[in-house]
Amino acid sequence: MRALLLSASCLATTLAALPALAQVSDGKVKIGILNDQSGVYADFGGKWSVDAARMAVEDFGGKGQGAPVSFISVEPANIRLLGVKKAERGDGVIVRLQEMDGKRTKAAVNVSPILKITRAEKTDLLERNGKPVSVKKSKAGASIETMVPARGIVTILLK
Repeated sequence: MRALLLSASCLATTLAALPALAQVSDGKVKIGILNDQSGVYADFGGKWSVDAARMAVEDFGGKGQGAPVSFISVEPANIRLLGVKKAERGDGVIVRLQEMDGKRTKAAVNVSPILKITRAEKTDLLERNGKPVSVKKSKAGASIETMVPARGIVTILLK
């Protein structure tokens, strides 16, 4: 039994030491960072890990394994990025946000230029009844701002 535990421990340590591998899908590298931006572990990663990933993408010229890199981040810290997926109907990307601290908050979704966002719509959870949301474009990409109700979930369609 002791030998089995020792073997399992060695295997787990070896697997944990392997480098993370990026995967290319649809000709793009997609980076997602799940971290704690407002809780007890925020000082160990938090917002700084998002900034570090963004700087790494910029340092490598916006490419990873020869493919363009897309990047989405959300601010402020009490807004959680629940998911990013392809839209059910037509072209577009769905971004879901949730407010975590119980206070109505203005959220910003920042998108890298590789996604070429031209417009955005706030939809219901079934991705229907889209209402236009303003898109601010800059050299760094696009930023979409929307209000998220206290403890609420918001769905945004990016096109």
